[in-house]
Amino acid sequence: MAVAIGLAYRSLAREPAERECLITELWATRTQLAAATQALAETRQFIDELSPPALREATLVEALRRLAVQTGDSSCIPVGVTIAGSVEALSTPVETALLRIAQGPCRTPCSTPTPPVSTSPSACSTPR
Repeated sequence: MAVAIGLAYRSLAREPAERECLITELWATRTQLAAATQALAETRQFIDELSPPALREATLVEALRRLAVQTGDSSCIPVGVTIAGSVEALSTPVETALLRIAQGPCRTPCSTPTPPVSTSPSACSTPR
């Protein structure tokens, strides 16, 4: 793009009709560039709005650990997160997918609470 603009400026010394044509093309190119820049900004904003709030505030590891604590607190099922190896930066869509995958099973115990199970002998025996 910069090369095209530079060539257009150098060509301004040419004949007036050709100069007018180049100036028109230059303005059209600038307008298209501005529109593309705006579209890119809107796309980035849209993608940011799709990412879970947990990932906007923290890393994937932190979001997974917080999910484990919340699930354990609300379901009385111990949930843990183990990280093996080094943690590398992932793209936002990949992090979002991984968090959503982890959220699925964690929501199930919360959405269908089960009564507590007792293992004491008195709970299993029936009076005679």
